[in-house]
Formats: sequence, C-alpha cells, structure tokens
Amino acid sequence: MAFREVSLNKKGNLFVNYWTVVKKLSGLLFKTKVVYIPALNQGSAPISILLSKLMGRKVITDMLISSFDTVTDDRKIAKKRSLRALKAYVADYVCVKLSDKIICDTEKHKEYFVEHYKCSEDKVLVIPVGSEDIFKPIPVKPYREDSFNVLFYGGFSPMHGIDKILMAAKELDGKENVHFVIVGGGQTKDEMLQLADRLQLTNVEFIDFVPYEQLPAFINSFDAGLGIFGETGKAFRVVPNKVYQMASCGKAVITLDTPGIREVFSADRDIVLVPTQENNAQGIAKQIMRLKQNMAATKSIGEAASTLMEQRLSHPQLQASFEQAVAGLEGARR
Repeated sequence: MAFREVSLNKKGNLFVNYWTVVKKLSGLLFKTKVVYIPALNQGSAPISILLSKLMGRKVITDMLISSFDTVTDDRKIAKKRSLRALKAYVADYVCVKLSDKIICDTEKHKEYFVEHYKCSEDKVLVIPVGSEDIFKPIPVKPYREDSFNVLFYGGFSPMHGIDKILMAAKELDGKENVHFVIVGGGQTKDEMLQLADRLQLTNVEFIDFVPYEQLPAFINSFDAGLGIFGETGKAFRVVPNKVYQMASCGKAVITLDTPGIREVFSADRDIVLVPTQENNAQGIAKQIMRLKQNMAATKSIGEAASTLMEQRLSHPQLQASFEQAVAGLEGARR
C-alpha cells in the first residue's frame, strides 16, 4: 500500500488552497484508488472530495472533531448563525455526506456525527488517536527534586478548563509541596495569566513551548499529568492527545470523568478521574493530593496506563486499523 502526499499552504486564503488542491491532486487521481484527507482539514476538504468523486475515487476523511462544534460550542468564537459557523457547518456536512468513510476518535464522537449530520453508522469508523512510538517511559531526572511535579500542556481553550487547574493550584499553594507546570498558548492564555496574577500563585510555572521531539523526556520528568476539565460537549466526547501521550510515558493522569475517557481508561486502574460534581478547585486538588500521598499507587496507575497503551493502542495497531479501512475501499472499487 503506497501513499502520495499533497501539502497545502495553510497560510493561504481559501481560494489559494483550493487552487493548490486542484493543481496537485488532479494528476495524482489517475494513479490512486483512495484519497485520504487528514484530520483538521475540513476547511479545504470539500474541493478535494468533490474532485475525487468526479474522478470516481473513494474518499476517507479523518474528521476527528466537528469544526462547527469547535467554533460555536467549544471555543465559543462564533455564534451559531454567523457566517463563520455556517462555513464550518457546510465543510463538516460535505465531509460527512460525500466521503465514503469518515474517521473519528471515540464512539461518542461517532454518535455526534450520526445524530447531527444524519449519516449511516456504517460510514463512521472509530480509530483512537493514540500516541507515537516515541512516547514511552524514559529514566530522567525529576523536573524539580524537592516537589511533587504536575504537568499540563496543550492549547489554551475553554475545553481544557485551565482556570480550574489554576484554582486547584491556589488550594495547595503554601500548604503542600506541589509544583505545577503549564505549557502552551492559545485563545485563553492572556486570561489565564491574568488569573494566575490575581491568585498570586507561587507554585505555577508557565512555559510557552516545548519542542515535540523533546516532549517524551519532558513528560517523564513529572510525577503526574493533567488532562481536561472543561464542560463543553466536545470535552465529554474526546480523549485528548496529551492523555494518550502521558499514559504511554507511564504517568498517572488526572482528568474529568467523561464518557469519552471511559471508552478507553478505567478509573483508579490506569487513570484518575474527577467526578463531574467535583470538577472544581477542591476536587482537582484532592486527586492531586491522593497521588502525592501514595506514590506506590501513583506508580501503579502509571504502569497500568503504559501497559494499556502498549497492548491495545500502539501505533502499529492503530495503523493496521486504518490500512484495513483503506484496503476495504480499494476492494470495493474493483
């Protein structure tokens, strides 16, 4: 099974991207049977899908998440009846309706696409995000020798609930030797920095960026990791990359108890879950202290998480699921 890649200039406007697709994809369509559109490309996907279907080719679109849901409910950067929301909805709709297969990351996301876009359940294939092989337990020095080190990294958006993490840090500041490191940037970063200043936190460190190739070793220098604590619809359906990656590194991860998370992980066996009714500063701080006060349990949960990832969600296993889907479409065309 051979793959050929068509790259777009993400900084270009929509029409530039569409023209790039037409120029680059037209010739390749004579040499391929199946077109795969990677995740988070719904904006420029419709032209690729329409062109491919005109040429009689099969299309797999990795939706991962809904663009419409992301801009209207998760990030709340567009009203549902705005032009931006309409463009996102149309892109999602074209992808779902015209693709031969669509991929998402959880059964809850599958339910979302089937319900909101009225597509057949058979069209939607669930393949967990997982993590790359570079994420694994590595012996490294602790981030800080004198602290229980807790890591959050990712984009700053409402789904992540970083405000709750900061308020949990306030609960422990000056009382417990817990050090928080928050890595990343994005939509709510300035707001979160202001909140940290108002709370006068002395146990929180912000880092703008960690190079991806250095991320596995960086994760391994921490005692525990934090997932997401926002209460948007998307937060309840998704399993974030960071949760898979930290689990693969053998870290005990604390995150909100959601249906999406429970599709993969089991509470207190390979993950630590914060009940929805305790999704606040006190509830998050309580779970952090549980781990800090019982390092044997922390180690056991991390080891179970790493084993789960290796046995059920390894990169080769997920790749095999994807290749099986491609092979099925190739066979269907004959």
